[in-house]
Amino acid sequence: MIKLDYVNSNISMKALIYFVFLFLPVFSFANSIVETKMTEAEDYLTVNPAQTLSLLDSIYDKNIFSDEQLIRWHLIRIRAAVSTNQLDKLIESLETVFHYKQHAYFKAHLTSFLSGTGIYLRKKQFLTDAQKSLECAYKYAQNEKQRLTLTNSLALVARQQNDYDSARLLYKKARALAVETNRESIIAMIDNNLGMIEFDVGNIKEAESYYRQALKGYQLIDKRSGIVTASINLLFSFLLQDKFFDYQHLYSATATLTLAFPNQSKQSLLYWIHQRYLQLQGGTITSQTIQKLKKAYINLEDIKVKTHIYKYLAEVMNITLKSPENKTNQEFNRTWFVAIKQCDWILS
Repeated sequence: MIKLDYVNSNISMKALIYFVFLFLPVFSFANSIVETKMTEAEDYLTVNPAQTLSLLDSIYDKNIFSDEQLIRWHLIRIRAAVSTNQLDKLIESLETVFHYKQHAYFKAHLTSFLSGTGIYLRKKQFLTDAQKSLECAYKYAQNEKQRLTLTNSLALVARQQNDYDSARLLYKKARALAVETNRESIIAMIDNNLGMIEFDVGNIKEAESYYRQALKGYQLIDKRSGIVTASINLLFSFLLQDKFFDYQHLYSATATLTLAFPNQSKQSLLYWIHQRYLQLQGGTITSQTIQKLKKAYINLEDIKVKTHIYKYLAEVMNITLKSPENKTNQEFNRTWFVAIKQCDWILS
């Protein structure tokens, strides 16, 4: 009886070994496809982050992903979600990935995860917590490019807090270093953000000049999200200065790019700007259009953008809107955020 059990056990072990060797090539092939698709998705981040998200969705399978692949998948998704302003996807990935905060791959990309958290918190107006996240990211930054990007993000928080002097100083410090190190993408980003500061304080002509520089920079590197952002900002500055020839020259290409780009907030901003342009050209704003404009106003993610619409367009278009609410004292309460507040990772 004992001998028989041993034989059966031996057969079972052989069967298991056979099973493993039979399916090992299949698992290996599937793993190879995942790695290839992730690399392809990553390659699209600059030129078409919408395609990045599509590719990522096509390969997601947590049952076959290793922990490292899962973290990498969410890392790429976070970067694409930031570019396309898909905040639901952004927070979903952050919530997931911080469960792996002690994993070596997570730690290797800690700065990116902290930066993504800071961007989300800024957009949701958790400004104090956004600053904590970004300062923690800066602490663990591994290179000059990351430090430049984070300086820009910290300046954006200062702008949201209406601390324009600090924001300008941070931007100009970062821009000088970006020029010195030939960081074209960061130079364009900073130019756009300097333009937004001038726009905030009513210096529309100066804002236009910065937006032009930003658009030229983004076009040189073919960064689609940047081209959309700078172009829409430029259209807004043209509109407020009655530069209708310039507006007409830029609008068509901008509309095509914006409608193809999965950023509802950008699409909503462009819709507001263009409806005002049509009104100035003699068009009539119907009650149906007003309802669409009110819905578009809700879809605007950035409170500063809402403030611009409220200040410059709504009243002259005879549209009643709720005043933007600046929730500067909000506190972000998540269990995983405690680790960011402590900011005490051991990386080696």
